[in-house]
Amino acid sequence: EDTQQTKKDEAQTSIEGIQDETADKINTDTDSSKNEAIDTLAFSSLTVNDAIASTSQSTSVLPPNNTTDSNKSYASAAQNGCEENDTSRASLPLCTFYQTHGFCVYQNCRSIHGELCDLCGYFSMHPYNKQQSDLHRSECIKEHEESMELSFAYARSKELTCGICLDVVVEKEPRAHRRFGILENCAHVYCIECIRKWRNAEDMDKRNKRNCPQCRVNSDFIIPSQYFYDDRAQKAKLIEDYKKALGSKHCKYFKRGRGTCPFEGACFYKHQYEDGRMAELPNPSKNRRRTAATATSTGIN
Repeated sequence: EDTQQTKKDEAQTSIEGIQDETADKINTDTDSSKNEAIDTLAFSSLTVNDAIASTSQSTSVLPPNNTTDSNKSYASAAQNGCEENDTSRASLPLCTFYQTHGFCVYQNCRSIHGELCDLCGYFSMHPYNKQQSDLHRSECIKEHEESMELSFAYARSKELTCGICLDVVVEKEPRAHRRFGILENCAHVYCIECIRKWRNAEDMDKRNKRNCPQCRVNSDFIIPSQYFYDDRAQKAKLIEDYKKALGSKHCKYFKRGRGTCPFEGACFYKHQYEDGRMAELPNPSKNRRRTAATATSTGIN
């Protein structure tokens, strides 16, 4: 600011000297000299204004006298700029076309072109968003594990034969019959059609209907499954998923409170009133419990 003021003072003093000399000429010289002097005086007035304006403009673009900013290196400034740029890119979505095909047909694509995921083979790894990339990788690993589990289940099931009809279960016709009927407390192999017929046979002793045809171990229900599971942990999960699936469907006998379910608390289906309240039904008696288990396992409800 002091330098700016000094330059202004020097310019003002110089112009004032020219103006004084010009004024003297106007008073003493001829008419032609007077006209020339007047033009000089007008030009000098413009010059001092331009000089002051030029000085102000030149100083306005100077960097502030800040020791902190002046000490910043170019590399530091460039790094900060890159970090801000990466942060803004992290919020941009992945280009779905590039994600699938590995190239983009859009010349000015505003989405991010992802990096290749070695698990799924798609360009789904966000180069500027580590959280998104980690999430995608964890989902890929989970999906890969589930796929491997299904492969093992199929390999374990593809040659198993039904203990009643002796057919290979996964080769039965029609395709709807290519399912296993897994007993709750038994590891013997049956197709779903044969074990249901066994449990529904009219000439069967009621005390033996829920027993395995081979080992006579009692099972309250059977679980239809595309694959066979004999491992306890896998079977427990299968039973849990089966009950959850049935529990999400309304019982056709209860009818949202307008009907009565003959299987009461042994029924796996949902007993819910129209206002959203869940019904608490008692467990059936011993005789009715047998009927309920048989009906549930055979899919009557």
